[in-house]
Amino acid sequence: MTGIRPSTWVWVALHLLFPLSPFLVEGCIRLAVSDGSMSFDTFRAPTLAMSIGLVSVFVNQSLRAYLPQLADETEIESIAGASTVFLIMAMVFFVLFGVLVLLNALVNDQGMKNLLGLFRIFQAATFIGWVVPVMTGVVAQRSFKLRASVR
Repeated sequence: MTGIRPSTWVWVALHLLFPLSPFLVEGCIRLAVSDGSMSFDTFRAPTLAMSIGLVSVFVNQSLRAYLPQLADETEIESIAGASTVFLIMAMVFFVLFGVLVLLNALVNDQGMKNLLGLFRIFQAATFIGWVVPVMTGVVAQRSFKLRASVR
């Protein structure tokens, strides 16, 4: 073992992998149905945006529930700041989800092909931007030594 405690793996599974599971399951189903051929729509950006929004909410709640034992004012402010950052990221990704669903409906259902470029830009932003909340979540877990609580 590389020095990572079992509680760390449980926290990562509950706060990062669990909210990402709809995105991964949907993508794997689409990949299997299409006989392994990958396209830009195999793993869907709206599902990823919603999943990352949930990741941000889960990490935010973990930070809000965290009570350090001998905390000083600076650590409490750091926890509150990190919690606020994850709340903002959650709002951004939930709005991104709505925009992607709207653009998808306009392009595919209403035939507004002139919005396809804008839709692809938002998809690309989602596929690139998901890394920030996930990596920041791992950093927050390690920095504050967050543990999974199943109350």
